[in-house]
Amino acid sequence: MVRCRSTKNLYEKYARRGLKFIYIDINESPERVARFAKQNSFPYLVLVDADGNVANDYNLIGVPTLILVDKKGNIISISHQVSDLPLDCDFPH
Repeated sequence: MVRCRSTKNLYEKYARRGLKFIYIDINESPERVARFAKQNSFPYLVLVDADGNVANDYNLIGVPTLILVDKKGNIISISHQVSDLPLDCDFPH
């Protein structure tokens, strides 16, 4: 669960700067996702893409996929690694 821990660390660092986090689980049942989110104490919104339609609509080819969206709803960056996202530039101290 290293990935969950690192995502929660990002949330703690950037949420107070205005970054919103949404966790979307793909191809899982809502019950399983709810259990997983509760067990890992996710502090952010958790959504379910049970049939994979959202993933298909956005051509997501791997998980996790991290999408950075600005306040106007524009996609700034898409990556599979946090280190590739311009977080400090877009959400300075």
